[in-house]
Amino acid sequence: MRQHAAHWWQDMQPIIRSRNQQALIAQACIFPLRFSCFTTVVALHASTTFGAGPTDIGMMFTALALSQGLGMPIGAWLADKSTGARKGLVIPAGLLSAASLGMMAMATEDTHFIAAMACQGAAWAFVRMAPSAADMGVLSTVSSFWMSA
Repeated sequence: MRQHAAHWWQDMQPIIRSRNQQALIAQACIFPLRFSCFTTVVALHASTTFGAGPTDIGMMFTALALSQGLGMPIGAWLADKSTGARKGLVIPAGLLSAASLGMMAMATEDTHFIAAMACQGAAWAFVRMAPSAADMGVLSTVSSFWMSA
């Protein structure tokens, strides 16, 4: 058992040291944390700030889903056209995402929250597509390796 663990650790070292893999792992962790924040903190903040009910909160999440759904084809197209780490897509979109989350702290009415959630969705249409394209590049490399073996 100890030898098996030692071999596994030896196999994992290149992956753990890879900056690209570290970025993909961090990117994978951001999505559930973001979702947890939206489903609890933002909804509570909206209900406290302007008395948002189920309809208002539903509109906020609809704005997020629509803008993300409409932006994903564009994000996917740009991710496909980009080469390398795709930092030019991820960093600006991540900054927009952080700024729109910060805007919610100053929101005082429903239109502010809806606009901030729409910005979040649009930003994540680009943030999620770039790592997905990188994952596909990794997966296609791995599958071509196994197919040739």
